[in-house]
Amino acid sequence: MMRIRFIITLLIALFVESRQEAFGQTADTLSLSDKVIRSASFATGFRGEVWRNPALYYYYTPYTWTRLDVNGVYHDKGKASLKQEGDKDTRIGVDVNSFVILSERDRVFGSAGYRSEKQENVLWNENIDWKLIAPYVTGDSIGGFLKGETYYFNGGYASESGSWTWGITGGYRASHNYRDKDPRPRNTASDLSFALGAGYRLGTYRLGVSADFRLYQQKSEISFLADKGSISVYHTLGLGMDYVRFAGNQTGTKHQGIRWGGSIGILPADTEEGVSATVSIDRMSMDKKLSNANHLTLLELNTTDLKGNVTWMRELQQTEHLAVKLDAGYTVRKGTENIYGEAGGSSYGALISTSPGMKVTNSRIAVSGLWEKFLTDKGVWGGAIVPNIIYHRLETDYNAVSRFVHLSALESSLRARLQYQKRQLRLTAEATGGYYAGLSAEYSLPGLDAAKSSARTLLANIDYLSDSYSLVGIRLQGDYPVMKQYNLSLSVQWQAAYYKKCGTARYAACSLGIFF
Repeated sequence: MMRIRFIITLLIALFVESRQEAFGQTADTLSLSDKVIRSASFATGFRGEVWRNPALYYYYTPYTWTRLDVNGVYHDKGKASLKQEGDKDTRIGVDVNSFVILSERDRVFGSAGYRSEKQENVLWNENIDWKLIAPYVTGDSIGGFLKGETYYFNGGYASESGSWTWGITGGYRASHNYRDKDPRPRNTASDLSFALGAGYRLGTYRLGVSADFRLYQQKSEISFLADKGSISVYHTLGLGMDYVRFAGNQTGTKHQGIRWGGSIGILPADTEEGVSATVSIDRMSMDKKLSNANHLTLLELNTTDLKGNVTWMRELQQTEHLAVKLDAGYTVRKGTENIYGEAGGSSYGALISTSPGMKVTNSRIAVSGLWEKFLTDKGVWGGAIVPNIIYHRLETDYNAVSRFVHLSALESSLRARLQYQKRQLRLTAEATGGYYAGLSAEYSLPGLDAAKSSARTLLANIDYLSDSYSLVGIRLQGDYPVMKQYNLSLSVQWQAAYYKKCGTARYAACSLGIFF
C-alpha cells in the first residue's frame, strides 16, 4: 500500500507541477488542439533512436505538454506464444508523460507509471524480466499464472547555452511478481539508469554524444506449502538443457547486471527537415547466483547491442510531412557456465573451469516510410500512411551439445490513419494490416527427449517462432476539449494475428486520457 500511495502521489505531482506558473515557463503559441495532434503524430517521434540523447531531446517539441492515461490491455495469445511468457496477459495501468519549457534555455521532461499484470499458463520460467535474463531462468514443469506489479519513474533536464546543449536523465523501475499456489515464486527486480548527453551546433545541424549506465538486480525465491514430492526446480541453460548438478532444491537465485552504453548522432537544427542519424552501442554483463549456496556464481551472460538509424524528413507544407527511415540492429548474447569441483562440508567446491554456453545472435534491418498531413483548427480532414518492411535473422547455437536453431523471417505492414474534425469533436480511425513470412527454420537437437516437458516446450516455441501469420487491426479514438485547457480522449483498439499453425492471437486495449 505504501508503494501504491507513493506512485499515486508522484503522478499527481507531475500532473500538477508541469502547469505551475511559479516555474516561469515560456508560453507557446500553439492551440490546445494543435498540441494534441502534433504530440500524437507519427512525425514527432519518427526519428526514433536519436532522442535517446537527453541533450538532443531538448528539441523534441517546441511546446509544453502533459498527458495522463489510464489504460487496460487483454492479450490472448493461445499457441502463438513463448511458453516462458505465458499464453494470456491482462494488464491495467496509469502513465503520465510530460515535457515542460521552463524558459528559453531550460527544459524538463519525465514520465511515471504503475502497472498491474497477470500472466497465465507460464511454463519453465519462475522469474521476472524474461527477455532480459533469458535463457538463464529457474523453471519447473508445473508453472501456472504469475501476478505482478511495476512502478517506474524517469526524469530529465536539458539546457542550451550558445552553441552547446547538455542534458541528464535518471530513471528507476521496481517490479515484482508472485504465485499464491505451489510452486510459489516471489521475484523482486530493481532497475536503475542514468544518462548524460551533450550537443553542439555545427551550421544547420547539431552533433550529439551521450553515455548511459544501468544497474539491474533481481532476487527470486520459490517455496512450497504442500509436500514438494517429486517436483524439481531446474536452472535452464537453453535449447532444452539445464544445469544438472544444481537441479532439485536450489530455489533461491539472484541476478545482477551492469550496463554501459553510448551513442553519437546528428540532428537537423530544424527537426522537421533534413537528415538525422545515430549509432549506439550497449554492453551488459549479468550473472546468476545461487542464494542458498554461498552465493555461488552459476552462470554469466554478456550482451552486446549495436543499433543504427538514418532518417530523412521533409516538410512539404506547414502541416504535411514526408519521411523515410532505415533502422538496423545487431545483438549478441553469450553465456558462460561455471564448472565447480567436488563439494565438501559447507562448500560447493572450487571453480575449476568455465564452459561456453548458449550464444544468440539477432539481426534486424527495417525500412519505414511516412506521409502525414496534420489536422488543424482550420481543416476538417487529416491522415497518415506508414509502410514498414523488416528482415529478421535469429541464430541460437549451443556448441557444447551440438544443438542449434536458426530462423529468418520477412515482415511487412501498412498503417493508415484518418482524422475528422466536427466542431470541437475530433475523431481518429486507424487500420493496420501486415504479413509475417517465415523464410527458413533450421534446427538440430541431438539427444532431445521429446517426451519431457522441457523438450515439448522447446519444440512448441520453435513452431511459434517459425510460423507465418497475417495481421489486422483497428483503433478508434475520440478527443474533446474540456474547460478550454484540457483535452479528454477515449480510445479502443483491437488486433488479431492469424497463424498458419498456431491458431489465432487476439489483442484488445482501451485508454482514457487527459492532455493539457
